[in-house]
Amino acid sequence: MPERGRRVHASSEETPTTPTPTRVTLERDAHAGAVLALATIPPDAATGRPLLVVSTSMDGTVATWTLDPSSGAMAPREKLAPADGSAPWWCVVPAGDGDAVYVGTHARDARAVDARRIAAEHRREDLDRSRVSNHTGWVRAVAVLPGFGFSDDDDEKDVGKDVGEDVGEDVGGGWGFSAACNVVRAWRVDEVEAGREEASASDPSDARPTPVRHLSDAGVAREFTGDILALASTPGRLFCGVADGTVRGWSVRVGDGTVASAGREGPVNAGPVAMSPLRRPDDAANDAGGGERRTELPRRGRDHPGRVAALVAVGAPPPRRGSASASASARRWFVVSGCHGGTLRSWAASDLAPLGVVHDAHGPWGAKVRCAVAASGFRSEGWQGGGGGGGGGGGGVDFYSGGDDGWVRAWAVDGTTGEIRPVAHASFRATEEDGAGVGPVTHRPGQVRAIAEVTGDFRVLVVGDHRGSLSTWRVG
Repeated sequence: MPERGRRVHASSEETPTTPTPTRVTLERDAHAGAVLALATIPPDAATGRPLLVVSTSMDGTVATWTLDPSSGAMAPREKLAPADGSAPWWCVVPAGDGDAVYVGTHARDARAVDARRIAAEHRREDLDRSRVSNHTGWVRAVAVLPGFGFSDDDDEKDVGKDVGEDVGEDVGGGWGFSAACNVVRAWRVDEVEAGREEASASDPSDARPTPVRHLSDAGVAREFTGDILALASTPGRLFCGVADGTVRGWSVRVGDGTVASAGREGPVNAGPVAMSPLRRPDDAANDAGGGERRTELPRRGRDHPGRVAALVAVGAPPPRRGSASASASARRWFVVSGCHGGTLRSWAASDLAPLGVVHDAHGPWGAKVRCAVAASGFRSEGWQGGGGGGGGGGGGVDFYSGGDDGWVRAWAVDGTTGEIRPVAHASFRATEEDGAGVGPVTHRPGQVRAIAEVTGDFRVLVVGDHRGSLSTWRVG
């Protein structure tokens, strides 16, 4: 366990008793099994696309929903039980633009899917061109990397930079990463072209050309002693949460499809993508002899007392709208991890230096941390030097976590120290008791399994639990 970092306990005294967020919609029977993943697609006035929610479940179904941003109300749109052996879909991530989402499946592939018409996508004849299928197991995590690359000169400039500071330039292109077992695969979105026109089942009038994304495998890195359960990315960095309780990271450099530049530790693989293991400040003691150039990840003790199932990147301070300097590379980035032992930790994105610790984040009995989501649309800019302004600041929230205590808890990350601070008034109990307790515990709370935010100016969270229920919450 890293010694550096201020430790905070989220005691029962800090648990808010009168949460301000308000539930708008409750879909008790959204799925017949635990909700595995949630994603939101913002509306598009030009194409008429409504605000969409995508949910996947352990029961093998995938569903889409429309969400009214003015009220937070949610209504069903499409539901599919894939018959090709791909269910369940373990994870779903927005592509960042357009209608597409990237999903990780039980069929050992990562694929691009049009969220407007999931049933039609399932029957597409060129599906093989929109997926990367050579994984070693179930694809449990997917992350999209912003289009940033580094030159050799930039790599040298990065030495000695402040914690969390990245140097890079936008080289364009879409890059994704997917994890199965202890293997991460990299892939590129080669092109977007117009597919055939086909109406969605819920809206026969919606027959505009379907965008098609073609994915191509770009490399692999296998450097683990446990299964990868979560992925997160910042410009030029990829991070993973591992079942052995560790958090790992790489500096990622992408090229033009020919040769990638090498990092300080040497690339894990050559080609379109080069991945160099991040060396934490306390890793030198783990290197035999110390100081030499190594391409393998260092030996390391457990960073968490349980499986690292939640991972989220937080950028601070946020760029002001309309600002010419509001570039992703100018942000100060942090990574927050959560585990089944109930602990949250924060790390510097530049070198994974340990910063803050919160024990018993979801209650004094160490309830599991199941998921986390960045609150990119909600952050306050009023706290000087802070990522969010929680605690004694402006009341902003940097990320939310969900756990087995049934709560969605709000947190702010100090932009200077990286410490994690609870934002009690923005936390809320999201699930109901099910009366299925054991022994003296007669009412067991539902477990929060997935959270998604509605980005932009809409202050809405979508929450899924272990019973298959979905709810939407106004959080401001």
